[in-house]
Amino acid sequence: MDDKWDISKSGKKEKIVENDYGFRIHRWDNSYRNKPYETDHIRFPTQPFPFHELDSNITFGELQSKSFEEILEWIKLVRLELFKRWVVGEPPYVGKQPHVVKSQFDELKDYPIDKFFIKDELYPDYIGFIKNFSKIASGVNQFFRGILESRINGKSIYDYLRKEELSEEFKYTIVQKVRFDKMFMYSNYLSDDTMKFKDNRYIPSEDYFMYFYKHFISNTQREGFNREHQHIAWGNKIYDDFEWRHFPVDVDKGPIGFWFEDYNFNKQNDKKNRIGLSSSFVKEFLKTNPVGFLGDNRQGFNVEGDEEYFAVRWYYEDRLVFPELFQILRVGLNQVAVNFPPLTARYLYEEFLPRKQTQSKYKVYDACAGWGGRLLGSLCSNLPIHYIGTEVNDKNYHCYDELEGFYKGVIVPEVLEESVIERPFRNDVEGGNTQEVWFEGSEVIHQNKVFWDKHKDTIDLCFTSPPYFNKEQYSEDKEQSFLKYPNYDDWLDGYLEQTLQNCFDLLKSERYCLINICDIKDGNNLIPLEQDTVRRAIKVGFEYVGKYGMLMSRMIGLNPTNSKNYYLDTENHTTYKTEPILVFKKQISESSDKEEYPIADSII
Repeated sequence: MDDKWDISKSGKKEKIVENDYGFRIHRWDNSYRNKPYETDHIRFPTQPFPFHELDSNITFGELQSKSFEEILEWIKLVRLELFKRWVVGEPPYVGKQPHVVKSQFDELKDYPIDKFFIKDELYPDYIGFIKNFSKIASGVNQFFRGILESRINGKSIYDYLRKEELSEEFKYTIVQKVRFDKMFMYSNYLSDDTMKFKDNRYIPSEDYFMYFYKHFISNTQREGFNREHQHIAWGNKIYDDFEWRHFPVDVDKGPIGFWFEDYNFNKQNDKKNRIGLSSSFVKEFLKTNPVGFLGDNRQGFNVEGDEEYFAVRWYYEDRLVFPELFQILRVGLNQVAVNFPPLTARYLYEEFLPRKQTQSKYKVYDACAGWGGRLLGSLCSNLPIHYIGTEVNDKNYHCYDELEGFYKGVIVPEVLEESVIERPFRNDVEGGNTQEVWFEGSEVIHQNKVFWDKHKDTIDLCFTSPPYFNKEQYSEDKEQSFLKYPNYDDWLDGYLEQTLQNCFDLLKSERYCLINICDIKDGNNLIPLEQDTVRRAIKVGFEYVGKYGMLMSRMIGLNPTNSKNYYLDTENHTTYKTEPILVFKKQISESSDKEEYPIADSII
């Protein structure tokens, strides 16, 4: 094997090779990489996935040049490579390097969480809204490999890679959302936003396109654009004050490709001021300027059809399809489990824990420890907190200890598998906030005498996000609530109500319980999880205080107004889907008889 490396623009050693399929691919020298799961003596479970090592990581330009049959073979290779890597412990996290995660974790304590809260008088049913789109805590996901294997609505990305019966749906998604770029991850529209001169004159769309074509698509462009060129001539037209920088194209990124698309395909074209080329112009152009046009390889283009206008979509030919392809799988193929935002958790801890401290550390209880988001929120809180969790997913053994150790920058000793039952939690990591996680179900934890004697009536805050019945299937552990209680009414009785009862009994008086849960759909039927949670919480003795709306990041192709809960940010003219965080309080009174109060029917 040739060991000669070139130096890329990023400073990394690289070489371009051709694999057995004839694909031109980039290879990077990985001799600098740390051991797979460890760095600087601090445990780090999952490194960023080395997408650049995949033979299937071809360029977008190469993908566009392939026949349909060739694309199907390439899709098989994508599935095979991702699955083989996953089996040996490399799930396709985009992820971050350990030193990046550590530096971001170090910022969490000082992050300005006070800016998260929004009080909007237009929404009197809400205590307020929490807007946190920060990604600096996202490295927590790399401590929980099982998160990508979680099934949402009965399927996971892992299932799509290993189950042959899902291969056709996988192929369709790749063709539609990668090859035809229906999620707009690889290409841009040619827009007339920059076509206006200082004196408010506009360049005609046809002239604008021809300049784009001649200077960014033709072979001369591949040798580099003449940045000293200050005035451009198109035919007999001279535009003296129009310069190359008016185009949103970085010529240093290599050659440009493009295709025509029916202007009506995207309803945003007019709103976004994208150029529209007449059908007659396009027909004439194709007769004399075929360079860079993909023709029949494009979906939705038929020059002989009845389309009146065409939009232009352009792309960098040398742009690799990964890691964006994996992001497309996460959003466009199947939902993945979403972690609770650690900084939102920190905000709620510091908002709801009592102002007067009666012990060395506040004790918070998380009935469903999950993927560590609320744990990390407690570790980075400026309040002294001891986090107590319960969890049944055996894939998460050691994960909470590793997260705590990594956050604190210390070595976390290995816990032997056989000792887990005898030692369900650890406090080996000294200093700062602490944690203990018991691997038992939240609905049966009251049967554990050691746990119950230790924590009953001592908890300062309960804060959790329980399973959304059977929508999210985290593992196949027999203790998973959707497996123990497959019938919804049984689940409410056996799991949810008993979990709420345990939270009530663990809490001190005059303390709060926060529940993040939302309604789900089962086919065409709505499962009223929010309403049922309020009713069951009131039944066990809680007082309903109100709810927050947690703003969710906008996702391509999803209209937030189709959700039951959404928020219109009038300041930014943007609508967001929200998830409720229900707030309950434990208040002991003689009148409390733990009946289902009628008020529960109207508060959600």
